[in-house]
Amino acid sequence: RLFPWVSCALLSCICVILQLCHGSQEIVPNFLGTDEDGNIKFQLKNDDDIKNNSKFVNISRKLGSKVSISPPLIFKFDLFKSKNLLKLTSKELKEIKKAVKKTLQDSLLNSNNKNIAVVQNVFFKTQPMRKSKGKFSFTVESDIITSQVTQSGAVKSSAYKLIKKKTNMAMSDRKLESNLPKQPVLFSMFPTTRLALQEFYNSKGGKGKFPQHYRNGLEALLYGQEDVQTGNFNKARKRVENIFAKQPLYSDTWVQSHTMFGLNVGSPIAYYGLRMLDFVTRVGDIPTIGTLQMTVVVAPCASVTRVTLPNYKMETVQLKISKDILKHDSNILRQSTDLFRRWVKAITGGLEVKLVVYKMKQCTTVTSTDQASKKIVLAYPDSTQMIRSVPDDIYGNTNFWMVIAPSGVPGDGSAYDRYFITGGMGIYGNNQPLFIADDKHFTQKISHIYNGPYSAVENRAYQPQWFQHEFMHHLYGKWSNFELEKTGHMWFDRSTWPSDFEGKWEPDYYSESIDKRLLNASPSLADGLSAYERIPSKIGNRELNIVKGLYAENQITNGWHIVYLYPSSQDENNILMWSNAAGVTWRFNRESDSLFSENSSPYGRNELKFIFAQEAVTHFVERFNYEKLVPDKIGSKSLAHLVGEYIRYPIENPWHTIRLQKISNSKMSWTNNANVSWNLSKKSNSLYSDPSSSPYGEEEILFLFAPPGSTSVVAGLQVGPDIYMKTYE
Repeated sequence: RLFPWVSCALLSCICVILQLCHGSQEIVPNFLGTDEDGNIKFQLKNDDDIKNNSKFVNISRKLGSKVSISPPLIFKFDLFKSKNLLKLTSKELKEIKKAVKKTLQDSLLNSNNKNIAVVQNVFFKTQPMRKSKGKFSFTVESDIITSQVTQSGAVKSSAYKLIKKKTNMAMSDRKLESNLPKQPVLFSMFPTTRLALQEFYNSKGGKGKFPQHYRNGLEALLYGQEDVQTGNFNKARKRVENIFAKQPLYSDTWVQSHTMFGLNVGSPIAYYGLRMLDFVTRVGDIPTIGTLQMTVVVAPCASVTRVTLPNYKMETVQLKISKDILKHDSNILRQSTDLFRRWVKAITGGLEVKLVVYKMKQCTTVTSTDQASKKIVLAYPDSTQMIRSVPDDIYGNTNFWMVIAPSGVPGDGSAYDRYFITGGMGIYGNNQPLFIADDKHFTQKISHIYNGPYSAVENRAYQPQWFQHEFMHHLYGKWSNFELEKTGHMWFDRSTWPSDFEGKWEPDYYSESIDKRLLNASPSLADGLSAYERIPSKIGNRELNIVKGLYAENQITNGWHIVYLYPSSQDENNILMWSNAAGVTWRFNRESDSLFSENSSPYGRNELKFIFAQEAVTHFVERFNYEKLVPDKIGSKSLAHLVGEYIRYPIENPWHTIRLQKISNSKMSWTNNANVSWNLSKKSNSLYSDPSSSPYGEEEILFLFAPPGSTSVVAGLQVGPDIYMKTYE
């Protein structure tokens, strides 16, 4: 082996070039490939070479690994490429080993831990060497692939200087020149699949404690994922084909012993991930046609309301987020979402999912609700407040949202006769998917079937199952015309599956849904998941009438969350009125290209910004985010849902305040404050004024529902060009 315990290709490549230029002693090995343990092997050319160099060159750790799992940690220098790795002299090895050890001592978080790290995966791309005046020169080109590296992930200057010094000394002895980078090379912290599995098996007494089918499925998934991460799609494809040949799809083997030791690698074992990997490798390494941004908003702390024993009364505690969530450049989130993000790229035909993690500057709240009759406790963070905290540049480019807050589950929940639900799928803004989770979702199994902390292996095997499950809810809702979720979780009842669907379990249903329905959807998955640019803009020189309309927040709890904007009759070009469903009104004044509220408004002075799509306003942002509502037919909604008072702004006469009352299942009355009344009739899924009693003849009455895309709250109604906002306290 080149290194008994470490492979540092950054240094070895430099010394490779030294050996290449060693006159008659030049030795060029043949590349043999890698073994199952990830060792890269080289063989010398002939017997003479073997006589001169008795040991084969065997470099620890497979080059190219980008696996994002921990612990244990692997420190990976980013990133250069080379195929010219040769045996070094013992003196050179000794000097390099000292330099690497010094790097670890200076850079690692805990230099006293002997098992903390292995240095691996430094790649060089070298230009052809040229001989000039007895000296050789080469160029090193950076090819950094890790997009975000924290400050703690930078090699300290002192350590880098030592590496550079030792390298230059060796090169000077050989009369060579180099152009090593002046700045320290960055590194990230990732362990390999082999080490992670070793840690996983050893935690339960060794690999032999696990059934063969368990190991087969788990290892096929993790090694296959690693293959894809390193660009070896063909190798990953063979792994998938081999595992499904050994353990056929839909076989009951997949569910045997899936709960052993309280571990959670998915149920069926690694099956969700393998079905996702199956699609990824079937599509192959497709080119990127665009990006989708998945923004994870992390609350550093929260005021958490949670249940207590023995009477399940609520207590409020102040909790901090688990350090593991943000540690090492949010490594746990990157590893947990990796396969999901690759799968989304595959099903969209090339939209790469970029992960952005944003840590809030303030705390949030987590509220628990005890549903004693169902033996369920719901514990959710204030996702709207969390998303509102995101800066405009991140917010405006986000397609998928995720919020993570301190958990509302006391301990692991095992002392409670309840099932804790702390996450799921929601929507935000323009029907964007919103993943909701707490920190324990990634760090601690809540005691129902599984128990104990999550390991790196479990996060890589189980989390794809959770992300896919929640995401399919979103896809089925967005492409509801396929009726793939007519009732909640209908796939758990095999008799409800479409007749052309094959399989037995939930992941089979998902796979069939993608292949036989959603890949042919209109709009396409790529178009449907790509939100327009959502960066708030000033009003500019636009007419105020363009923003006139009824708006609502995503979560509505009172009348302040429904707003009607309209130009003032005093000055239609420079004054915009804000009236909410609680009956409170204030104004915004145009100042140059902006709109500002007056100091006397309930929120003081704030600028009002808008999100425009092809010059039609879709959202506006004052202190919050409101989406413009679109009128729709009443459909099958009960008329009782429409009963209430409605106001047309500005109120200019008694006819602008009206009340709807139900007469029967198909009739209502419209009465204004001038005591003029007429009837409304329901027909063809819509509501019409009765021409025999209405002073306006027959007119269709449309309704505006909130949140957008739902019918949960009636925000207002529209007759012709006039909008009436429903009043709420």
